[in-house]
Amino acid sequence: MFGFITRLAVIVSIPVISLTRKANAGVVQTAVSQYPQELIFALCGVMMFAGALASIVTPDPEGVKPTKPMAKLIYSFFGSVSALTYLVFCEKDLSLVHALWVGGVSFVSPVAIPSLKALVFELMPIAMQTLKSFISKWIGQSKGNGNG
Repeated sequence: MFGFITRLAVIVSIPVISLTRKANAGVVQTAVSQYPQELIFALCGVMMFAGALASIVTPDPEGVKPTKPMAKLIYSFFGSVSALTYLVFCEKDLSLVHALWVGGVSFVSPVAIPSLKALVFELMPIAMQTLKSFISKWIGQSKGNGNG
């Protein structure tokens, strides 16, 4: 039954979209020409939502601890907001490619953020130990040179 309804919706949607497109052609053209930045900003919001939804539905890769859907949503939101903030304040221009980039960041953030967190917390003790050994070796050599 679901398959039938889906196929029926696809068959009926093509003429409806065509008629709607012809009826609203002037309105859409006017809106695109007068408000291009606002429409791209709205498209960024849609892509944020689509990327977050795709990241929640997509299973976690192997080797990465599974993330809860709510955490994925939060990671997606903050990743895409940071990408949009970067675009607005650093690039100072929006295009259709930027909207796709915001959606991509929203999709990738739930996997990238925990991986970066694990990388930092695994490498931090190693880096601290290396720094301590370097400093102790350096201080030890300077004391040895002063006495001799």
